Amino acid sequence: MSLSASEKGTIYQKFSLKLDQECRLYENYIKVISEEQKSVTKLSITGMKELTAQRELLLSEMNECQSERQQLLIALGQSPQSRLSEVISKTFSKDAAFLLLRKVEALKKLVKKSQGLSSELNQIVSFSQRLVNGCLAIFASASNNVFRSYSPFGKIKEAYHPSLGSRGTRRV
Repeated sequence: MSLSASEKGTIYQKFSLKLDQECRLYENYIKVISEEQKSVTKLSITGMKELTAQRELLLSEMNECQSERQQLLIALGQSPQSRLSEVISKTFSKDAAFLLLRKVEALKKLVKKSQGLSSELNQIVSFSQRLVNGCLAIFASASNNVFRSYSPFGKIKEAYHPSLGSRGTRRV
């Protein structure tokens, strides 16, 4: 499929704008993830909820941008799964390709950075959940009486029984 020079120019402009928009979205996404990490470490529930909502909105906008970029690849007669840098190098003039490829490289760097921060955030959240679950387990076990006895082989066995309150009722 052969495109006229004006059609290529239009698609070039759309690619340029789309890549700029995606870079801005990823920059905002990185800021939100960084703030969300701070909220998790400070245990700020309201901050985390707001930032998670912002992050989800940015993710949907990023997916929309990616879909629109894939439509531009289709307009060039390429598969949506084609490598963007290869298509740009083949389709546009050397100068035009150079400018777009710089934007593609910037986008790649932002994507890698956001992936790293997302991974860190997931690790922090996972650690926080284990910490909270551990504290709950300690509180639950503190309300149990521990009975130790020896097994026939000389090993200590521990049994946990719920504590009884002063009136003989179970404490919760």
